Amino acid sequence: MTLSELRTLATYLLTYDQDTYIESPSNSDWNALINQGIRAIARRLYLYEPKIILTTSAGVGRYDISDTTAFERKMLDVDKVVVSGAVLKNERSAQGLYSSIDWFDAKNPTWRTASNGTPTAAILLGQVLTFDKPASGVIANTFVSGRFIPNDLSADGQSPLLPTELHELVAYFAAVKFSFPNATEDEQWNRIKALDAKSVELLPELFVRQYKSVHGVAPTIVPGAQAVAQ
Repeated sequence: MTLSELRTLATYLLTYDQDTYIESPSNSDWNALINQGIRAIARRLYLYEPKIILTTSAGVGRYDISDTTAFERKMLDVDKVVVSGAVLKNERSAQGLYSSIDWFDAKNPTWRTASNGTPTAAILLGQVLTFDKPASGVIANTFVSGRFIPNDLSADGQSPLLPTELHELVAYFAAVKFSFPNATEDEQWNRIKALDAKSVELLPELFVRQYKSVHGVAPTIVPGAQAVAQ
């Protein structure tokens, strides 16, 4: 469904099921709630992309992974980094990020004061991707792999970067959020489940399927699996 179609569906849902706390929601009102719904649903999925552009900057060695001025998409997690076409390696000389700050310090003792250059190692500290040295500028062929949040929709013809079977769920989220703006997250999801149980119950299944397609094994924790009352 497109952004325009999602607004139409959300408006229809309000006309027969709920009262909105905004008397006449504008397109910008709907767009904000629709994008919020996309982000909320994405956090309950395992949306993974192996090639997301990272635009490095001269003198910068640390990047907030939610910063879309540096990353092509807002990231939830990063597990691999490619700099100038080369995959960075961790303390075990395997592809990936360092597993702890102790290992990172031991192998890269000068990272806090290093001069600009081409990074050769990285670690994710909280949501800050940290390199062993600041970049010398924009480094071509530099990417990250990991979980991401779809970018906001802004044009009417754009569609959510979510599985097609979850598009209607986005409209339900927007309608519920308009009607119950002060509800807790659990209350909102319970209300959404009352309206579209099939889609809500599909989220954990999709998460497991998406995770296994990337890692080859089932996850030990599935976000949201217990968050909605049964």
